[in-house]
Amino acid sequence: MAGLAERSGLSTRHLQRRFTAELGVPPAAYVERVRIEAARRALAEGDEPVETLRRAFHRHVGVAPSDYRVRFRGTREYA
Repeated sequence: MAGLAERSGLSTRHLQRRFTAELGVPPAAYVERVRIEAARRALAEGDEPVETLRRAFHRHVGVAPSDYRVRFRGTREYA
């Protein structure tokens, strides 16, 4: 975050405030959300294991990654 703040000419704290004001979530929550969506796509479309983000995935989606893969494999629908 510090590198992004420096490149944008803002303090880290001010960048966090602006980010939250614009997107409605803090930067860390946004990054986690984007990662969860990427994991959903990977589970539904591929065979590679998703070892990282297991707890965050379960917290946001409500099921384990392996259960999600079984349910949505071969579909284009993301619940």
